[in-house]
Amino acid sequence: RLRDAGQFVVAELVALEREQAQVDARAVTLERELRDIMGSGTGTRGHGGTQGDMG
Repeated sequence: RLRDAGQFVVAELVALEREQAQVDARAVTLERELRDIMGSGTGTRGHGGTQGDMG
């Protein structure tokens, strides 16, 4: 029983590590896109105003 629980925990850790690697890879892409948008001063929706601009 304890061995089954241990195997379950190991399998869950492996799955979590795999998911974390996918999240990290996506984060790199999103960070690049965000930096490009911030650097250009415009977003994909055409909002080029200042940060506090509500209207």
